[in-house]
Amino acid sequence: MFYLLINVQTDDTKCLQIFTLAIFNALLFLYADLVEQSNSLGLSNDAVDSENLFCAFLNQAFGWKLINANEPRQNQESFDLIDKRRNLLVQVTSNKNYSDKLHKTVATFKNSNKGKKKKQLIILFISRKCPPKILK
Repeated sequence: MFYLLINVQTDDTKCLQIFTLAIFNALLFLYADLVEQSNSLGLSNDAVDSENLFCAFLNQAFGWKLINANEPRQNQESFDLIDKRRNLLVQVTSNKNYSDKLHKTVATFKNSNKGKKKKQLIILFISRKCPPKILK
């Protein structure tokens, strides 16, 4: 998505922020397309690399201390990234079966956290478009 910038005011900082956000938005769409194309060819490297990309991005954007949980133990069941200090888990997925992935991830998360300190789970879908019913 691109935005037409018309600077009516003299606030160059605001204009730059909107422009930067528009470019960032376009880059995320391009990245989602790249991951989808790689997955359709049976290549999962981009999907795995996306875990590290979003780990760094989310840490920078929100001040979190996420680490890739798949490094010490390959293929965690319900999450890819963890911030132990905040009890925060993030599942990064490019799986096109949105509903199945969502329900499986949530069910596994609930089963593995019975009787434990409550944690927060965020599911990040790498996709240009996600069905609205999934986002509710």
